[in-house]
Amino acid sequence: MWNQSPDDDISSDLSTLVDDLTHLDLQKSSLCSTITSPTTSVASSAEVNEATTLLNSISSYFSVKSTKYGGRGCFANTNLAEGTIVHECSMPLSSTIARPFRKEVCGSCFEILHGKTLKFKLMSRKNKKNNSTSASASDCSLALYFCSQPCMDKFIALDIDDLYRESLLNVESLFIKGLNQCQYDLERKKQQEEAETEAELKLENELKQAKDIELFISQKWQEAEINC
Repeated sequence: MWNQSPDDDISSDLSTLVDDLTHLDLQKSSLCSTITSPTTSVASSAEVNEATTLLNSISSYFSVKSTKYGGRGCFANTNLAEGTIVHECSMPLSSTIARPFRKEVCGSCFEILHGKTLKFKLMSRKNKKNNSTSASASDCSLALYFCSQPCMDKFIALDIDDLYRESLLNVESLFIKGLNQCQYDLERKKQQEEAETEAELKLENELKQAKDIELFISQKWQEAEINC
């Protein structure tokens, strides 16, 4: 008859305990995943509903809905009489200052200094966070210009999460990069044309100095075939 020792009992109990704990952890993990998924879905749905509510609170005359052809649009809730004012706002939702005047027209009140550069600049927060070490020189020079500190403060206060500021600066950055690319392409084309002209002149001089023109031409054809 085999007698089980106390150590064997302890080992068996520990093994059983580990199995039970593992089983409980798996159940807990499964339960958490079951709970988390609907919660996330509910949160997303709540955000969508909140956005829809905000959009539809703009005016009682129209609702903002998705269009069949893309994007969203404003659709009248009822028939509107001619001349009905459907919405008023104290300032434009967005604005664009012509690029040649961006340094002399205030980005808030639109006062113009007629050729003088405005003293108050608002740069991207990204450049400040990176201390401009990873940003290009063109990105570091990007800024929005204002005529006074109050105007700049007003712009900052109305700009939720710096979204408008960063959007305007990103547009300017993309424009500069595109402009630089065009200039690079033009410069490269110019260099290629100059190189081709120089090669043609060199060939003409060699042809004039050649004693045997037919032999010279034959050699050049052979060189061209080898290079091809």
